[in-house]
Amino acid sequence: MGLLSQVLSVRQRVFHSVQARSAHLLHTSPGPDRVLPADSWTTSDLAGVVKLRLERDGFGSRLPVSCYSAVTRTVEKYPDTLAWVDHDRKWTYEQYFAEVTNSAKAL
Repeated sequence: MGLLSQVLSVRQRVFHSVQARSAHLLHTSPGPDRVLPADSWTTSDLAGVVKLRLERDGFGSRLPVSCYSAVTRTVEKYPDTLAWVDHDRKWTYEQYFAEVTNSAKAL
């Protein structure tokens, strides 16, 4: 076995190890970023779950986050940045998140 084959073999084993740990974390972590196990790549059921395509490199290699987590991170990072404008009213990310949270609690 040549050096290149050995390097590629090690890289493949490391990738599968990281992928397995990531999958375990995704399925066992509590909260909105938990990924439910799925058997299919597609569904027409509104409440259905699908498998995720995780890649080795690039954008597809990032662990998925929920919309709630993405917005929460944005609010923490840019609380006073303008997020929404409706005619004469303006909201920062912090104000907008507070409005959305209050509306969700009312449901």
